Amino acid sequence: MIPENIDRKLVLKAIEEVKRTEIPKRRKSKKFDMKFEDNYFPPKYVISLANKYANGEELNPEGFSGGSESNDFLRALGFEILEKKFSKENCTAPRYELRKTTSSKVHHNERCPKCKETAKELLQKIYGKVEQNYKFQVGTHLEDFSNASCYSELKQIYKALQDYRGLRDFVKAKTLPNCDFFIPNPGLIVEFDESQHFTATRKITLEMYPNELGTGFSIKKWIELCEKINARDNHPTYRDEQRAWYDTLRDFLPVLIGLKPTVRLFARDFVWCSLDPENVSDVERFRSMITAEQRRTNDFPSTKIVLCMPNREQSDKDRSIWQNKVVEFAKNVAADLIVFPESYVECKFDCAASEVRKLSEKIGFAVLSGVHTEEGYELAVFCNPRPRTEETTEHLYIKHSSATRLAYEWPKYRGRDDRMFDPILFHGRKIGVMLCHDMFFPLIGNTLAKHGAEILVDLTGGNVNFQKWNNIVQARSLEIQGAFLCTMGYNPKGNGRSSCIAYENGRKVPFLIQSAGKTLESFEGPEPPGFAVVAIPCDHTIPEQKEQSFSNMIYTDITISFNKDREADLEIIKTNDEIRVSNHGKILHPDADHWVKTKKGNKIIGLFILPLKDLSDGTSILKKKPQSPIDFYFVLYCGEKLPLRTNSDLITFAKLRAIENRVGILILTDERREALKTTKYKNIQRFKEKNGVFGFNEECLGGPESVFSQSRNQGIAKKFKEKYLELLT
Repeated sequence: MIPENIDRKLVLKAIEEVKRTEIPKRRKSKKFDMKFEDNYFPPKYVISLANKYANGEELNPEGFSGGSESNDFLRALGFEILEKKFSKENCTAPRYELRKTTSSKVHHNERCPKCKETAKELLQKIYGKVEQNYKFQVGTHLEDFSNASCYSELKQIYKALQDYRGLRDFVKAKTLPNCDFFIPNPGLIVEFDESQHFTATRKITLEMYPNELGTGFSIKKWIELCEKINARDNHPTYRDEQRAWYDTLRDFLPVLIGLKPTVRLFARDFVWCSLDPENVSDVERFRSMITAEQRRTNDFPSTKIVLCMPNREQSDKDRSIWQNKVVEFAKNVAADLIVFPESYVECKFDCAASEVRKLSEKIGFAVLSGVHTEEGYELAVFCNPRPRTEETTEHLYIKHSSATRLAYEWPKYRGRDDRMFDPILFHGRKIGVMLCHDMFFPLIGNTLAKHGAEILVDLTGGNVNFQKWNNIVQARSLEIQGAFLCTMGYNPKGNGRSSCIAYENGRKVPFLIQSAGKTLESFEGPEPPGFAVVAIPCDHTIPEQKEQSFSNMIYTDITISFNKDREADLEIIKTNDEIRVSNHGKILHPDADHWVKTKKGNKIIGLFILPLKDLSDGTSILKKKPQSPIDFYFVLYCGEKLPLRTNSDLITFAKLRAIENRVGILILTDERREALKTTKYKNIQRFKEKNGVFGFNEECLGGPESVFSQSRNQGIAKKFKEKYLELLT
């Protein structure tokens, strides 16, 4: 087998060596030559020499074949292969013919360099910055991980590799060889596995992975490929053990240094270079492939979650009847978990776990339920009566906002290190939970995600501004690149709307609902009181159909211009890589805190400039606190290209940043200009340019400090501000 690390540059080095020396008689080719710059070279011999530059020794010709293997390998690197033809008159001087093929697929193989190049460009379209052949400064020897939490698992895997063929010394590199692709935001490794990775040794390692290890690929599928392909590479003798160990370390890197689960793509699964990075449909198709791999964590099937919306005015008898219908439905759809909204159970704090346990045992399902306590706390309590090995049995979370008593007041509260932020381990998923308005505060969701949550579930009271709730749920799912589910109660006498909401990676997830005695699929939640089931991960999601409309209001309180010939309170001009800001023609310079400030009357307008990639970071604005007071806050996200998947994603994030920070959001790219803000009701105002100028009113531009209230029943009280902001550190 030809080593994977031989690239075009090394082949060119081999060609130069052949030019300087003679070709050994036994290494001359019989049927094919490689043509390069009007010279002809024996393909197999060139590859053998190239291995010296890649791996320190000439590749044994008995370890790989001529013909198709060598020729296809070189063609994939862009070299021309010609077939030799000899005439009867002259059997020593060949004439060359380019072998005709009926399809370009004949010469396409898994080593196609264009495939990796295309994959990188597609990843850039989805995530922004992508590092190819990225080097992590991580060791490779077992003792390098002696202090790691996964040391015992790595030790068992390492010993199994040593015992397989008795090869003890297969680790040669001091640091881990480069990974194929690394995406800094969100911290994701993507590996492009060719056939030589699927060996008996790799199967040994995969079968020993612990259940709690998250992987962005199907372990089951990879084991099956190892059995089917059963590749062997004995040059050098220990190569299979070495490759399997390095792949294992890349899979464990998320645990070792805190990354997203490693994603692996099989090179032969698809002709990757057939995708066009400039085609939105192809980018979306590739994104679906990536997320499909990420969803396959530990090979658990989709987890079916029932979201319940009870009538809060029901009598105990009616509630019992309704609850029985929920259980019957859950059984019919083979559900795994039933979720009840905020305050579904009422009891004392110390009785919360036992009350939810009773409910779980009564209905025969794992339960996540909101609990209102007599002491004034709002809780989310999880109970799994039949946990699998290493699954969570019980979990408690306390609401951080809009309650009589908040988590910060709980005597045992430990801030960002509190166990309530640890994910619920259930059916191979890591579920983070929050309550109602907690979703509006970025550090709560961010802390849950940092603790490993891949699915977020919000238990809401009900009767809400539904569009506002929908905006937040969609954006948070995009922010964590996972699923966000919300269910809520219903008061028939109240205002607002109640339903359930489900998004995965910014896209709508379908519900299974009951209608007229039938189970139907719908992308809209049922009317309350009701219930619906969602399957996570979901095989088919759809983008949000409704684009944020423009406001018909015209304001002149604060004006913003992106045109050099249009006067405004903030004139923002982008030239090459520089941003110039002025106020009615007067150049403004950033203060020491990097905020650009200008006065309008007796009020201060402040502008902070961030790269466009930071739009997906919920902490970026909170980290930029000005050193002097500002009355009206604006944040400009600027970049040459949109590093997000679609323009719709950009607007989704912009709405979230405006709502959670109470700032005016400005976006300036080569492709578009946007200006929007929120109202006091957290509705979005998206403004149109009028004569080259965007106009804002002064409402809800008070910045992150203004989100804190006087009362703990309305968001987070000012007295708890510092405790909340400790989650940022």
